[in-house]
Amino acid sequence: MSPLTEPRKATSYTPEFRESVVQLPLTSNRPMAQTAQELGLSKDTLYGWVLQAKAQRPRRRSIQFKRN
Repeated sequence: MSPLTEPRKATSYTPEFRESVVQLPLTSNRPMAQTAQELGLSKDTLYGWVLQAKAQRPRRRSIQFKRN
C-alpha cells in the first residue's frame, strides 16, 4: 500500500493531557483553531473535547435579582 491509501492510526492521548488542553481555549484570547494547530491537534478534535468537558460540568444556577 502507498502512504496515501494506508489507513491513519488513531492517536491516543492521556486524560491528563486532554484536561489541560481543554483549558487553553477557555482561558486564552486565541482562536481554538490556532490553539489546536500549535498543539498538533485537529481543530475538530479540540472542539469536541471542549464540548465534552462543558457537558460534564455541573450547570451553574443563574442569580435572580428581585425588583423593588
